[in-house]
Amino acid sequence: MRRLRPLVGAMAITAAGFFGSLPTPTLAQSDQPAPRIIQSIQTADAPMPADGLQAINAFNDYWVMQLASGDEAQIAKARKELKQIVSPSGSSKEFVKQFNHNLLAKLAQVIQKPNIPSDSSADEKAQIENNFLLTRINAMIVLVNTEGAGIEPVLAIGLNDENPGVRYWASKAVSKIAQYKRLTKEEQAPVLKLLEQALGRETQSAALTEQLAALSNMNVGTARGILLNVLTARVGVHAKDIYASYSPEQKALQEMFTKLIADIARNGIDSDQIKSFTSVAFRYMTLATDQLLTDTAFTNETIADKRTIIRLGDRIMRFAHENIDPGARSPEKIDNALSLGDWAFIKTKVNDWNKILTKSPFNIPEDELQTK
Repeated sequence: MRRLRPLVGAMAITAAGFFGSLPTPTLAQSDQPAPRIIQSIQTADAPMPADGLQAINAFNDYWVMQLASGDEAQIAKARKELKQIVSPSGSSKEFVKQFNHNLLAKLAQVIQKPNIPSDSSADEKAQIENNFLLTRINAMIVLVNTEGAGIEPVLAIGLNDENPGVRYWASKAVSKIAQYKRLTKEEQAPVLKLLEQALGRETQSAALTEQLAALSNMNVGTARGILLNVLTARVGVHAKDIYASYSPEQKALQEMFTKLIADIARNGIDSDQIKSFTSVAFRYMTLATDQLLTDTAFTNETIADKRTIIRLGDRIMRFAHENIDPGARSPEKIDNALSLGDWAFIKTKVNDWNKILTKSPFNIPEDELQTK
């Protein structure tokens, strides 16, 4: 009987949190000693010597293969080793650059779809496919700690994967990479395109949250505009699915709001920036209110979710009003009405905000406030 590639350890299932029971992995121990990278290589300045490149290649060859070894202990150790060694602490910039370049190339290879022999049985095919799935998950978990231009081809596969667990970890990776500024502005451009495309398809709340966070943390000029466009487009998603959680969008809006406050404190009021952001927040506030006014029997969790986005929208409206038209009278606060579930009262306040936003000094076109 053909000897199949062993399954990756089940530890990744727990880490990803998206899978049910799968076949127990077939464990495989490697007799090959684990390569080491000595300190002189890890602290070498540019250009990296040939023996340093060879050591990096051997190290990554070994540990990337362990990600698909089938031995749970080896898989866990591989992730630990690859995370520790890639850390800039105690390493030269040249080492970090060369290590990441080599590692990302190997990760891109290990997640390529395997060729399954045509004479494989159904059980053999299933085992290979399960092994490949968990290999992709482990590769995305390792990706979280990487940096550099080679990230794009790995992300392109991860963000478009048919499996939600792989997409989640790919999204988590790009979120952390953006958060810790591990990409130059030039390297961010193709990643931004990948994120924009992924956000147009993603339906999983956890992955959406990470992808929106990644966009929010990009520091190229086009990132903010793309994020606002994505958030605007996703209003339509919620209009069609009244049960969809607003949590990913709420977190993205909150992050943008915090950054907007900081920007104004540093650089002064940017009216156009405030208006474009406020119009998006208003759409979410309006839609959630309208949904709560229907006769739909929402769960308490869904009501709380919609209440949260409405409360944030009201805070954003008041902030914008105070900065664009200081001293003007704002609509009555809605805190008590939110607690009491008085959606009709809240709707009157939403209408009041609509009148304010469409008149001077805001002058936001009515069609930019519509939810359909």
